[in-house]
Amino acid sequence: MLTRLSLIGKRNLNAKYCKNLQTISAVTNLIRVGRTTLATRQQSLDLAKKMVELNLVACVQVVGPVTSVYRWEGEIAEEEEWELRLKYSQENEDDLLEQITKSHPYEEPQWISWTSEASEGYANWVNQKGR
Repeated sequence: MLTRLSLIGKRNLNAKYCKNLQTISAVTNLIRVGRTTLATRQQSLDLAKKMVELNLVACVQVVGPVTSVYRWEGEIAEEEEWELRLKYSQENEDDLLEQITKSHPYEEPQWISWTSEASEGYANWVNQKGR
C-alpha cells in the first residue's frame, strides 16, 4: 500500500512540476532585473544616468544608503553603499554587463541579475525602452 501511494505521489509531483514548467515558458511579461552597489549616492546617480542614456536600461532605482558587511582580502569590512536596481530587456544583458564592468569604480563590482515577471504594460515598456 505504501509503495503504491508513493508512486501515485511521485506521478502527481511530476505532473505538477511539468505544469509549472509549461506555465513559466508561456509567460511573456518577463523582464530582467539587475543589482549592483556603489560607494556614494553621486556615483550611483552617475552610473544610473549613463545606463539610461546608453539605452541599456529602461529604469534604474537608486536605493540607500544600505550597509554591506563582507569579507575582502581576509578582513571583515562594513561599508555604507548605495544600491542600483536596473530594469532592462534580455537582449541588452551582455552590453549592460560590459558597461557596468567598464564603468564601475570597484575592483570587483557586485552584479546580480534575474528574470522577473512583470505586469504586461510594464514589461512592454521595459522591453521597448532598452532598444
